[in-house]
Amino acid sequence: MSHEIDQATLDTLKEVGGNAFLQSVIEAFEQDAAPLMTQLKAGISGGDAEVVSHAAHALKGSSQNLGLTLVGSLSATIEQNAKAANLTDAPQHLAELEAALESARLFFAKMGLG
Repeated sequence: MSHEIDQATLDTLKEVGGNAFLQSVIEAFEQDAAPLMTQLKAGISGGDAEVVSHAAHALKGSSQNLGLTLVGSLSATIEQNAKAANLTDAPQHLAELEAALESARLFFAKMGLG
C-alpha cells in the first residue's frame, strides 16, 4: 500500500486538523470522485477527449491533495493521453484507476476513516 498512498500526507492532514478534519477531507474526496469517474466513463465511451482530460485533471488534483499517489498518477496518465487526443488505452487506465480507488476506500475503511 505504501506506493499507493502517501502516509506522510495523511499524517500532515491529521496534524493540521485532527481525525475529524482528515475524515471530512476523505468524505469530500469521495463525493467529488464519484461524479468525476462518471464523467471519465462517459467521455471515454463517447470518445470526448476534452471531457476526459478535464475530469482526469480534477481527479488528479484532489487525489494528490489526499496523498493517493497511485490514483493521482493514473489520473495524470489519462489526462496527458486525452490532451494528446489519444484515448486508445483509456479503458485499461480507467479499470486500473477504479481498482486504485477501491483499494484506497478499503485502506480508509480499515483505518476507520472511510
